[in-house]
Amino acid sequence: MVECWKQDERHLILPIFYFVDPRDVRNQQGPYQQAFEQHSHKHSSEVVNEWKEALQIAGEMKGWHVIESHGQGAIIGEVLSNVESHLRSMYTLVTDELVGIDTHVGEVMKLLNLGLSNDSRFIFTTRNKRALEFLPECKFYEPGELSYHLSLQLFSKHAFGMDSPPEEDARISDDFVKVATGLPLALKVIGSLLFRRERKFWKEKLIELQNIPSTTENKLHERLKISCNELTHNEMQIFLDIASHFTGSPKDLPYYMWSGCDFYPESSITTLINRSLIKVDKRNQFWMHDHIKDLGRAIIKMEDVEHPYNCSRIWSTDDALNMLRNGEVEFLLSFFGLYLYMLKV
Repeated sequence: MVECWKQDERHLILPIFYFVDPRDVRNQQGPYQQAFEQHSHKHSSEVVNEWKEALQIAGEMKGWHVIESHGQGAIIGEVLSNVESHLRSMYTLVTDELVGIDTHVGEVMKLLNLGLSNDSRFIFTTRNKRALEFLPECKFYEPGELSYHLSLQLFSKHAFGMDSPPEEDARISDDFVKVATGLPLALKVIGSLLFRRERKFWKEKLIELQNIPSTTENKLHERLKISCNELTHNEMQIFLDIASHFTGSPKDLPYYMWSGCDFYPESSITTLINRSLIKVDKRNQFWMHDHIKDLGRAIIKMEDVEHPYNCSRIWSTDDALNMLRNGEVEFLLSFFGLYLYMLKV
């Protein structure tokens, strides 16, 4: 617990000193001294010192000192209120981009039936509905496509930086909204691509979207792909790297590698963020929507469908190890060594 806090001090530890003196915890006095004397015979000094340091840190933190049996209910109430206030401040909804969220929240609240029983509820999010079919009394909520009004609002936020299009752009905006068919991710990515671009570019992209065959198996990928097609070589390489390896990784981890490859990561990452293809979260880690990550990996697979070991990137550790064992990619040994290390295989 303390080790996690040392890695990121935004993690919160709320100690409760239950019939123990915080000074004894900090200084390993009294019963703690006796306990550590026993541990020193069973564990290495390095391990024991780590435990002592953890107790010292925890003992210096502000918490609750319980020394009597009565009044514990009030302390429990204080702890719960403290935790609730921290969670509320950490997870306050930021609604700038959450167009139409109120409707979905209302529908989910109906399914939860809060106030009608004291039973616990668990909320799962999944792309595989069958993964939850084994659960008894499981209720499902699947957000539908956005209405036309909300679609136009979401598109306008990213294409113009406002809730509705300027009058002179109303007609072409209407065309883009129709071709996106109410898919929020498509509206967001397409709008971001068009932001501050000239009218000729808008018309070209509209024609490109309208020409996607209705028989296309994954129309969402094809709609998102028009943004990838506008990336420079450097931007595309970084995009594919994040899609295949670095989603959820610290931003600094691959940064020096990209700099060494002359991919100019600072400007390239800024472009990817502005296009709504990636985000950098509060922990300074890369985040990518699952559909966009799938698109990036699909682009890589298309490099050689029949012989995946010829593709520029392999993200499955099992595939990578099998290829290395079979000697199919000896010339990429150092390349895979880098990624296998990063993936902690």
